[in-house]
Amino acid sequence: MGNLKERLQDTLKGYMKSRDRVGANAVRMMMSAITMKEKEKGVGTKLSESDLIAVIVSYQKKVKEALESLRYAGRSTADAETELRIVESFLPSRLSDDEVRNLIEQKIAQLQSAGEEISFGPVMKAVMQEAKGRADGKVVNDLVKERLGS
Repeated sequence: MGNLKERLQDTLKGYMKSRDRVGANAVRMMMSAITMKEKEKGVGTKLSESDLIAVIVSYQKKVKEALESLRYAGRSTADAETELRIVESFLPSRLSDDEVRNLIEQKIAQLQSAGEEISFGPVMKAVMQEAKGRADGKVVNDLVKERLGS
């Protein structure tokens, strides 16, 4: 996979050479979000791959919200949809619902063997730490509630 930041830089060069405005802007926005996060953590700080993925997931949410706003306003969504596909291409493959269910079961078993309380908060936290950008928080939330009968 290579370093995510290097992949972003290489991809940006490709979009700029091909004069792809939407692609170049999408990658620039992700790189800008990463730079802001690095500055937030302190000068000279390098983000780990999981931190980089978290920044891109956060940006992905913003693009999805913008897409929904455009749809609601009845405006063209072509550029936003393209941007979303580009952002998602930098994220690890998503877990299926069945894979998330299996992960939930594993985390519940681990919590039980550690003698911890099996409630929504601890299960949700454990699953989201393991999933790290590979599962949508809303999907995990719904499946944990379904499993725990909440």
